[in-house]
Amino acid sequence: MPDRTGNGPASAGRRAARGAALLVGTAVLLGSAPAAADPADGAAEIAEALQESPVLVDPAYASALPEEKADALAERIEESGEPLFVIAVPVVSGDRWEGDVGNLVDAVHDRSGLSEAHYIAFGGQMVNGEDYPRESAYEEGGINASLAALAPSYENDFQGASGAEIERAVEIALSGDAERIYEEAMEGYEERNGGLFDSPAVPLPMLTWPRLLAWAAGAAALIAGAVLLIRARRRAARTRHAVRAAPLTAFDNADAARLDELSARVGKEIVAVGERLSRAEPGGRGGAEATAALQDALNAHTAAGKAHDAARDGEADLADEVGALVLLDVAEYRMARAAALAAGRKPPREPRHCYANPLHGTSTTEVEWRAVGSRRSVTAPLCAECARAVRRRATPKALVIRHGDADVPYFSVPAEQSVWSATGFGALRSDLVDRVLRGDLHAPERGTRG
Repeated sequence: MPDRTGNGPASAGRRAARGAALLVGTAVLLGSAPAAADPADGAAEIAEALQESPVLVDPAYASALPEEKADALAERIEESGEPLFVIAVPVVSGDRWEGDVGNLVDAVHDRSGLSEAHYIAFGGQMVNGEDYPRESAYEEGGINASLAALAPSYENDFQGASGAEIERAVEIALSGDAERIYEEAMEGYEERNGGLFDSPAVPLPMLTWPRLLAWAAGAAALIAGAVLLIRARRRAARTRHAVRAAPLTAFDNADAARLDELSARVGKEIVAVGERLSRAEPGGRGGAEATAALQDALNAHTAAGKAHDAARDGEADLADEVGALVLLDVAEYRMARAAALAAGRKPPREPRHCYANPLHGTSTTEVEWRAVGSRRSVTAPLCAECARAVRRRATPKALVIRHGDADVPYFSVPAEQSVWSATGFGALRSDLVDRVLRGDLHAPERGTRG
């Protein structure tokens, strides 16, 4: 039976090519990819790579943060269970991120599907920290990547090596006491360098070029640190009710193109499955049971058409097209069951799609999944890749959809607003077809397309 959600040989090939895709993503960041490259690819590839390991170091910085140190950092973060990530990739003036590593991190986070995440990032200048949502940085005992990234610079009088500062920033972030450590580091810096900008107490002839350059470097470092601090404070001061800005237009265009492609694919599959159903013979040796199974297949096919129509009418988004694919898989299974019963054979096992992302296919196992930073858990079918992520206390690659003004994992949408969230695309409940046929796709409470 074909699996439309991506679990066949083509999917295996894509998984095998993932390492090469990361190199393409890095090339996009550096502006060296072909002109036709999707502007969102770089951020998307980095977000995907961070699902494999919470530490991503571009080869350009391999000497600053060697592989063994990067692996040690990744292990420490994974053991903590905290949603902390490290990104070290070149960001230069004039690139698509306008030379601002914060813009890169914003884009990566938009693609991550996470509601809460903290990043230590280095683009070639100073170590930077970002927290999402912004106000989470100042929750008692939580991670404050913004201040954790600043503290090492003050501890080392802005003279530390970038790799060492990244390691120290991670240590501070995981300590849960970043604000105190930052305040102490800043006080120590001021005590050591308090008279730096006073009128010099030495005779003018002693003001050699090396001394002047040293003062200039100190002034530049202090100003840079002040700018980063102001930026971090302003971000953290945003109200808890502030809404994250919508993704860049380029991201919207890329999403629209992918949705159009998926929609066209779903339309063809609906026709193909419908033709096979029309040729199916009810009854046989299976009698009433085989006939009922064939009717169940027809119902699933009808439900798939309803989901596809909802997406085409603009009343929904990616979730409906993915749901249509899942329902087509259900129709195929039930048609195969009817054929097996009619021939007197043992029916095939009912497929269960990956709960984290149904596009990962139906080759799944039951896994207890406890979300990072939470004590709540759910037992659900997961593909091998997502199951590995869960066992490593990492976050699986969830299906991210547009809900309101944000990109979120589909299962974070309230159940009363989404039949897909309520049923896990059928992974959690067996009544998905019935719900779609009775009109749950068009419930008044449902969230609107962003």
